Amino acid sequence: MLALSVTDCDNHQREAKADGRLVSIVHCAKCAAPAVRRGGRVAEFPRRARSPAPGGGARGTAGGLMSRHGVARDAEAGDAMLLGTDLEKSISQILQAYDDPLGITAAFNLNLLARINRELEGDFDLNRFRHLARFNSETGSVEMHLQSLRKQAVTIHAADLKIEFEEGETIWTENSHKYSHDEIARLAEFAGFRCEAQWIDHEWPFAESLFVVN
Repeated sequence: MLALSVTDCDNHQREAKADGRLVSIVHCAKCAAPAVRRGGRVAEFPRRARSPAPGGGARGTAGGLMSRHGVARDAEAGDAMLLGTDLEKSISQILQAYDDPLGITAAFNLNLLARINRELEGDFDLNRFRHLARFNSETGSVEMHLQSLRKQAVTIHAADLKIEFEEGETIWTENSHKYSHDEIARLAEFAGFRCEAQWIDHEWPFAESLFVVN
């Protein structure tokens, strides 16, 4: 058994098995990087993002999140942020990832209903819903849905809520937006940043962009 300790903070360690060996790994960001300044931000970004952020609509929410109403609110000139963005790629490549043949994404999506059952006293029958992935060409994003396979009624007791579903009706669970290089630059400019550097994975198009406050 190999024990690997990466922090002296016993309260912030967990154990994981790797290749049959027991490894202790850190999962506390404060212990891992004590010099990094952190803070939370709570706001209703979709409402605030009605300004002309790049792309508008749901994509514009990203501009609102990063702008002076959001992340940049407490930022000072020279502060930096590393932003990861999934880049545009072929629709077939995207859908293969969001509706994979092993059913991993489907299980992930259906787990939302399992959590509602467990934590909010819901009575969803997971066998009566199926995972559905769609590409919306107008917004340049993947939509994830859970589609009702029959007409049914579901109760969420903790919320005192009863919902009736028609056959084929969906619960819209996620948007995953795909960006062009130009959109990333416009996003930075809108939010009061400049794109100082960028690293791109060309095999699975993905960008890490270093944004610096102007």
